[in-house]
Order: sequence, then C-alpha cells, then structure tokens
Amino acid sequence: MPRSGAAQGLSEILAALGPDQLAKLMPEVVKTAQSDTILPHVREGYIMLFVYLPTTFNDDFIPYISDVIPPILKVRCVCIAFCLMTWSIARICFQTACQQLRTIFRLVE
Repeated sequence: MPRSGAAQGLSEILAALGPDQLAKLMPEVVKTAQSDTILPHVREGYIMLFVYLPTTFNDDFIPYISDVIPPILKVRCVCIAFCLMTWSIARICFQTACQQLRTIFRLVE
C-alpha cells in the first residue's frame, strides 16, 4: 500500500514495546483517528496503523477490534462521499461541455 511505511514501522516498534504499551496508546490513537479536527491525510495514517497492528500483535489486538472499526468506517464513508461528489461534479461538467459542443456544431452547420 502506498504511504504505509510509517504505519508499518510504528506497528513493529509498538510490538517490540509489548501489549502493555499498546494498551496505553490505543485510546489516544483511536480518539485521534476519529477526530474531525485533523487533516484527512493524517487521519488516513492512523487508519493505516490499524491495518498493521493486528499482524504484529496477533491475538493481543483482539480487544481493540471493536474500537478501530468506527474510525475505519468513518474514513471510508468520507471517501465514498467525496467520490460521489466528484463524480457528480464531473457529470455536470460533461453535460455542460456536451451542450456547448451541440451549440457550436449547430452554428457550424
């Protein structure tokens, strides 16, 4: 995955520090991942951490699964909304361009 190296490295560092350190940090990580005040690309970095933590912590990550699902879904919903909005704008621009081309072709005929 592009831009996921830091998340992977941090998950390995946390694994080396152990489950107790993960327990101390996860509430703040989840809180930040859910925050509306951070920039989307920063939030995405936190979400990427959730991709690697289950692999590095194995069964020790199970207690956090229910905590990480809401921020993951929130980011995906925002991405879907952005894609739909972008598609709608592109469609409107395309329709406008088609109308302008029709007008130009009528003038040429």
